[in-house]
Amino acid sequence: MELIQDGKKFSLPDQLKIFDTVYRIDYVDKDISASTGEYSRGQVHYISGTMTLSLNDYLGKARPFSLIWRTLWHEVMHVVSDAYARKQFPSDHETLCNFLATAINSVCLDNKLHFDPDGKPNLS
Repeated sequence: MELIQDGKKFSLPDQLKIFDTVYRIDYVDKDISASTGEYSRGQVHYISGTMTLSLNDYLGKARPFSLIWRTLWHEVMHVVSDAYARKQFPSDHETLCNFLATAINSVCLDNKLHFDPDGKPNLS
């Protein structure tokens, strides 16, 4: 998927392979409403192998590209931590995912790592 913000073109992957599962990534216009009635920027659907990410907030205002990427990394960390760390960090799962997602996002932004429209990473 390609986005244009502030006159710049950005790419987001349509799918990611994490361990042995390829997750399709669906982008939606507004925050996702959870079963609890709360709103979320992203969700992982383990059974269907999809991730859903919101491009805009609950009012429909566009999110910065860096926040969309951080949300993507956050959802990736849910998959990783569920596979390896959830039993070790059961009470702090969200904090762990936020920390790891922010760290990975920072490395990508600081090193100008981005993905081509076909999902392949590139350095520019």
